[in-house]
Amino acid sequence: MPEEAPIQIRNGALPEPIRDFLVAPRYAAISTLDDDGQPHQAIVWYGLEDGGLLISSRAERHWPRNLLRDPRISVAIQDWDVPNHWIGLKGSASLVREGDAALPTSWRSPGAMAKTPTSTAASGE
Repeated sequence: MPEEAPIQIRNGALPEPIRDFLVAPRYAAISTLDDDGQPHQAIVWYGLEDGGLLISSRAERHWPRNLLRDPRISVAIQDWDVPNHWIGLKGSASLVREGDAALPTSWRSPGAMAKTPTSTAASGE
């Protein structure tokens, strides 16, 4: 099967086929940079919001601390039904919400998360 040419998106809205793929519930593999420059990977849930990805976590986890220091992020999301089909995004992330406001509504029950959550938005390039 021939490879498709990559789609370059620079500070704009994701094309509809990519949004359609990303709206399905999937895991994403993210990469951030440690303070020594080494990559750090994590598997996360994500959502779509305002044209980018929204990723929730606890503030004390490794990758959110990396993004507060260096906002560069790489994201890969695989289609498990068609294993050689995947979307890759890279860009920068920013903290958009903290505390209860960072949690999806379904997680806002007492004791749902023991630590302070954060939400990070990643915008593609």
